[in-house]
Parts: sequence; C-alpha cells; structure tokens
Amino acid sequence: MPNNYFQFKQFVVYQDKAAMKVSADAVILGAWTEFSFAKKIIDIGTGTGLLSLMAAQKSQADITAVEIDSNSVKQAKENFDLSPWKNRIHLIHTSFQDFALQAIEKFDLVICNPPYFNGSYQSPDKSRNTARQDKLLPLPDLFSAVKKILSTTGKFYIIYPFAQKQALLKEAEKESLYPLKILEIKTKPGKAPNRLIICFTTKKSAVHTEQLHLRDELTKKYSKEYRNLTKDFYLNF
Repeated sequence: MPNNYFQFKQFVVYQDKAAMKVSADAVILGAWTEFSFAKKIIDIGTGTGLLSLMAAQKSQADITAVEIDSNSVKQAKENFDLSPWKNRIHLIHTSFQDFALQAIEKFDLVICNPPYFNGSYQSPDKSRNTARQDKLLPLPDLFSAVKKILSTTGKFYIIYPFAQKQALLKEAEKESLYPLKILEIKTKPGKAPNRLIICFTTKKSAVHTEQLHLRDELTKKYSKEYRNLTKDFYLNF
C-alpha cells in the first residue's frame, strides 16, 4: 500500500509532516461507506482524523469526530486545520460513551474503525494500545451508544475482524440494529476473509453481501477492485 502520502481532492497529507497514519482498514471503510446522503456524521474514535476527512470529501455533511486519546486528538486537529473542510469538522476530546450520554442531536451516519484486539497484545506505545484494544469501548457499550444517537433512518458502518462476525451481529441485534449490507475483505482470492464491514440500520431487510480481495493471486499487485474502490484517495493509484 502507498505509504508516503494520502490524497484528497484538494488536500494532500504527508505522513512525516502531518502525522496521518494510513491503515488499510480505515481506507477501505471510508471508501466503501456511502456518505453522500448524510447531513450529520459522527466518526467514533477518529484517531488522526482520516475517516472524518474522507467523509468531508465525499459529502457536504457536518462531521463530529470523537477521540479519547490526547496524542491522537492533537494529530487530528493538525490534520483538520490543514484541510479545506476544517469548518465542517468538529473535534471532541472525550470517550464515545460520555459523548452519547450527553448528546441531544441525532446522526444519520455513524462510522467506526474500533479497537478490537481485546487486550491480547500490548504495545510499548500507550496511544497504540488505546487504538487497538476494546477495553475502553467494548461492543455492548458501542452498540448501546450508537443506538442512542442514530436517527431512525440512519446507517452505522463498522469494520471488524471476520472471525468475530457473530459476536458483532449478536450485540447489534440486542439494540435492534440489523445488517443491511456486508463487505467481506480477503487478502487475495482463495483465502478466507479476515475483515468485514457491516452497514447496520434500524429496520430488518434482506442482506446484500459483497467480497473484496486486496491483491491478485498471480501478480501479487493490488487488485483492480481495490484500486477502483480507493483511487480517489491515493496519489499513485
């Protein structure tokens, strides 16, 4: 994956200058999410702000970016201030649970690239631990808070390990949130999926499932499907 810079239509973020950490999970989630219909978007655990910036490029919405980690908040602010959309992105330094408890307004799109490593791996970097573990935002807390702030016609997009698909669906159903469409993500054809994105809504409906593989089997290069999905963002795509 390109690792020097990340492109937006009017804005280029250089990792070594603006501290934008580009992960495949966030890029695929942001590229696959339908933002254009939304007027109010919330990005849960914005990190350095990548998903909020992708949402700003793909919509005219007002965007709320929530982040608990102090270092990430600082980096996100830098990235937002450098962007042409800084007046539409509102950064809030708090936990998502606390935000939802105090929230009055409803959002028609909620997006989350959550911490899902369950504390099994400890990095020496405390900020990285915060981003990668679910102790601060376990699934029951996440879904109950999402249900509180999601409008009745809203959509909730989340990326998660494929192996935990049933746990994800179970917690969602407890809050009367139901899958509308699913993207299963594979490293290459013939491999089992290792990630999935689910779009949840408040109404039950038929579920549409797609698959995406990142690399071609023979060439080992990025697949045509992946390039087409993300080409609006990478400079060398």
